Amino acid sequence: MWHTARCQDFINTLISPGRKQELNAEWMAQLNVARHDIGTGMTREECAEFNQAINVGALHVYCDAVAEAVRDVAHTVTAEDLRKPVDSRQLDKMLEDGTIANERAKWVPGFLDGKSRGWLLSMAVWHMAEHTLGGVVCTRRIMGIPVGH
Repeated sequence: MWHTARCQDFINTLISPGRKQELNAEWMAQLNVARHDIGTGMTREECAEFNQAINVGALHVYCDAVAEAVRDVAHTVTAEDLRKPVDSRQLDKMLEDGTIANERAKWVPGFLDGKSRGWLLSMAVWHMAEHTLGGVVCTRRIMGIPVGH
């Protein structure tokens, strides 16, 4: 939940330049987290520590706030703007502002470079679905249930 919400929170600023992220110091206090990155490249140990600390109830509320921001962006950005690629300088800022927090995630700006704002807006749907499916597959494997049956 953290990863997909943080990604979309940041991505909203790429789709609608000048927009601020929902995550701020007040949210971080409510969530009981010190990190503000998108979580890509976290180690198993970092994930376990993070999952122990985060306020899951507040995370649900944060996810709802990000979802509302996505709806706002979707209603306010023009069709013409959705066809435009994201400014690569904004992507480079991910490495400077802490959106990317480790060496294992430095590939993300290059992956997003050249994508249209519309493609990024579509992540609000498919990115969550992708990770939900991944969680289902992991759970099935842990339980010994064959994947694909």
